[in-house]
Amino acid sequence: TASQQAAASLSKASNFAAVHRGDIDSSVLTAISRAQSAVAQAQQITAGAERTGIEDVARGAALDKAAALFASARSISEEAYNTAAQQFGVMEQARRDASSAIRQATERIQFVAAYMKEHQKEISNASWSQLRSAASELPVWRDNVSASILRDMSARATGAQSLADAAYQSAQREVAEYDQAKYQQQGNTGFGNGGAIALGVLGMLLSSGGGGRHSGWGGGGVSWGGSSGGGWGGGSSSGGW
Repeated sequence: TASQQAAASLSKASNFAAVHRGDIDSSVLTAISRAQSAVAQAQQITAGAERTGIEDVARGAALDKAAALFASARSISEEAYNTAAQQFGVMEQARRDASSAIRQATERIQFVAAYMKEHQKEISNASWSQLRSAASELPVWRDNVSASILRDMSARATGAQSLADAAYQSAQREVAEYDQAKYQQQGNTGFGNGGAIALGVLGMLLSSGGGGRHSGWGGGGVSWGGSSGGGWGGGSSSGGW
């Protein structure tokens, strides 16, 4: 019946509003109050029409009025429920967004902190300062807050993650620069030692081949194929090989 349908719709809207009171605005409660008033008025009219001694015409008109009130209460209740469900959906999405943003930012900050700790000797204070700023910007989760606060939490978490990303990029550059400088230093050191050895050998070769009374490769004393001393493939004054 009309009264049962109205009562069912009103109960559905009222229960939903009671459970999710923090997620809906006052317009829903106002609508539910209007529906309750319409149902109460319709019930009162119906009860009066069912009393004996009322003419059929008047009784019929009263029942029609009550039916209209029940229908209005049902419509208002259904609209209130739909509005409440929509508002609850918006809040649920805002909570999911804020929770996800905070979780992602937290994981990013932890990752960058681990990377920078691993390479702490290569990381500058400026990069550490960026990471500290990211951690400071990261919001703490709060229950039972408005949609605007949830949106602010999401924005702050996103900003914190951006700061962490910037710190990571800076740290990566510093590690790369450190590794490059270390590589160049090692390369220069290796070339310098090798070069010193090569120059020493070359000096020995040059000094030994410059003529004079000392043995050497192609010198005037003991030599390979020399003419005066005992050499390999010797000369005239002594027996050679």
